Amino acid sequence: MNFLSIIPYYFLWHYSQGLLDYFKVWKNLVWFLWNFFSIKILVKTFFTPFQRLKETYSGGLDLERFATSILITTLMRLVGMIIRTAIIIFGLISLTVFIIGGLLGIVVWLFLPLIILWLMFISLIALIK
Repeated sequence: MNFLSIIPYYFLWHYSQGLLDYFKVWKNLVWFLWNFFSIKILVKTFFTPFQRLKETYSGGLDLERFATSILITTLMRLVGMIIRTAIIIFGLISLTVFIIGGLLGIVVWLFLPLIILWLMFISLIALIK
């Protein structure tokens, strides 16, 4: 089979099925990052104590145990909020960087045949010289 007869099929695949596959993979990886960092779950459980650690108060007139349970539960909630905030921020930054990289990847994908032809042309010129 002649090599040049493959070129139209490549262009057809590149701008149809190849582009669709690129979007499918990109969408799948965005979904993965969203679920890997569990952003939706972390936002829903934002005020939950860290690792569900809390001090229970059994009742009665023991003010020391009451204050201890409030203090420990409040501290665990603050620790949980700080950790969840850091993970949410890191996840959103990762997702943003990936989306921007994916957009740049689409631009490269669209111009890739021209880049290949340009590189082939430059290499032929270098070969002739």
